[in-house]
Amino acid sequence: MNSIFLGDYAELRAAAIFTKKGWVVSKPLTQNSTYDLIIDKNGVLKKVQVKSRQVRSNKICVELFTCMRNYKKIYKETDFDLLVVYSQDLDQLALFDWDNLRDVKVLTIRIKEPLNSQKVGVTLFQDYLME
Repeated sequence: MNSIFLGDYAELRAAAIFTKKGWVVSKPLTQNSTYDLIIDKNGVLKKVQVKSRQVRSNKICVELFTCMRNYKKIYKETDFDLLVVYSQDLDQLALFDWDNLRDVKVLTIRIKEPLNSQKVGVTLFQDYLME
């Protein structure tokens, strides 16, 4: 599977979960936006960015920027409200509010607890599961 297919699959999985939870899901007509989905429930709109990543060394790393051929755009608070991370290896999705992402350039999500039992500053994938 190529990265476009995996990204589309992650967006569709996220849309299905949001729909099941009573949100109306919309998608921008172009790929030029800073978000992938818009969800709407009782007049509340939220912009959703979806990322698909593989596990490497017991971690998933999600860059909070996008790189195009001629520039790099760092996401800011107004770009999206929620971040959905799809783990290709676990076939699961995790949901993060922008408030969990402030001042972070790369979100590092652990799949298992660290061997040294460290808790402070550790983000576990299982704590943010969507389903």
